Amino acid sequence: MRILIIGAGNAGRHLAAELGDMSHEVVVVDKVPERLASLEAQLDIMTVIGSGSSPDVLEKAELAKADLLIAVTNSDEVNLLACICAREAGVANTVARIVNPALLESPLLDYKRLGVDCLVCQNQEAADELFEIIKNPGLLESVWLLEGRALIARVQVRPASPLLNGTLADLSVAHATAEETTPDSGATSVSEVRQMPAQADTDGAVANLIARVRFITALRGDVSFLPRGNARFEVGDDLYVAVLPGDLSQFLDWVYPGRHAFGKSVIAGGGGLGLDLARRLEAASIPAVLLERDATRAEECCDVLHKTLVLHGDASDQEMLVNAGLGTNTAFIAITEDEELNIISCMLANKLGAPLTVALVSKPEYVPVIRNLGLLSRVVSPHLSMTNAILHFVRGKHVRAATWLHKAPGELLHVVVREGHRWAGKPISQLKMPGECLIATVLRGDTIHIPTGDLTLEEGDQLVIFALPADVGRVQNMFKR
Repeated sequence: MRILIIGAGNAGRHLAAELGDMSHEVVVVDKVPERLASLEAQLDIMTVIGSGSSPDVLEKAELAKADLLIAVTNSDEVNLLACICAREAGVANTVARIVNPALLESPLLDYKRLGVDCLVCQNQEAADELFEIIKNPGLLESVWLLEGRALIARVQVRPASPLLNGTLADLSVAHATAEETTPDSGATSVSEVRQMPAQADTDGAVANLIARVRFITALRGDVSFLPRGNARFEVGDDLYVAVLPGDLSQFLDWVYPGRHAFGKSVIAGGGGLGLDLARRLEAASIPAVLLERDATRAEECCDVLHKTLVLHGDASDQEMLVNAGLGTNTAFIAITEDEELNIISCMLANKLGAPLTVALVSKPEYVPVIRNLGLLSRVVSPHLSMTNAILHFVRGKHVRAATWLHKAPGELLHVVVREGHRWAGKPISQLKMPGECLIATVLRGDTIHIPTGDLTLEEGDQLVIFALPADVGRVQNMFKR
């Protein structure tokens, strides 16, 4: 596929690298020659100097040959105009990044008629996820699947967690017996545990809960692995699990015995993302403090927020954090435009005992370094939401969408078992999975089915498949027809 990217900032560079790795033909347009020179030195791509809103520049970039245009500059006007030009040139699909969330809600703008297939407002999507993390203590990441019918949750194994009690197959209760795992059914999950009849009510409730949970992948430091039945977890392991939304709270209670809600959330940064998050917390009656080092912006936030305490100060000042009430029952979210400040203030918050520290980091190269040092609970990267959005247009007709996780390698592919597909009519235990892949969840009609080995797939089933990077193309080819 030929993909034209408008903008070579952090988002554009990240997309160019990822799409190039997927063997797509990539062309990047930007006004800054130095940015393009840096890209050309690292990637095998074509670049064109100029504004993405200029018809002459777009013509030079051979716009008419593109299958997909992605406009990700910091200017909403440039992004929208590039998409309009692309539609007139016959480009099949277009994606526009929107910085101002108010544009998404305006009744004056019909984006489909303007030629925009997909709008992505990174701040809005990041605020959604941050709100879920604060609302659900212990949750480090959430990815919604199948129009909100299921989600992937990331949790971490902590001391005293029941996740340390034996192998994965033993986790349900002491009186449970693990079913035998077949070699072609992918990773074994707790959903493949059979409850024994003689069991206390509490144990039975736990067994019923985790029978509805699917363990997808695990990370121990830099090493990821598919958790099979004999897997044993260690303190510090990160786990991704598929869970029903109604079971999330109960699952977190089980994973983190004695967990309780945060008494307060401290937000560093009163920009668009910080203000949006503070508004959501106010609406949910969750106490919050907003720190903003620009006096004028702090006053503006005061005028908008009614329940949130707004303080003018620097989040890298330890005394300021103490004055904000940061402590052992506080979530700290650093989302200023200065990523170095975000990292430093999170380190200070961690020193003061904050159990959750989250930093907004725009530079992709910073993310693995921060993770390896283990200084933060979570890094929020604004590029991931953009990447997830455009993957919808990169995949094929029967591969409806794809999602990348923040920390784990691999992708979640949303596929459809079409009529006549070789998987239709077969139980999962008999499927020949392409490499290190597994089915995370199955949607049949309006009902979610746990993908146990004895579940027989039917035509029309919607599957979410987790695939490691080396196997993504093989899964795609199985369904892309």
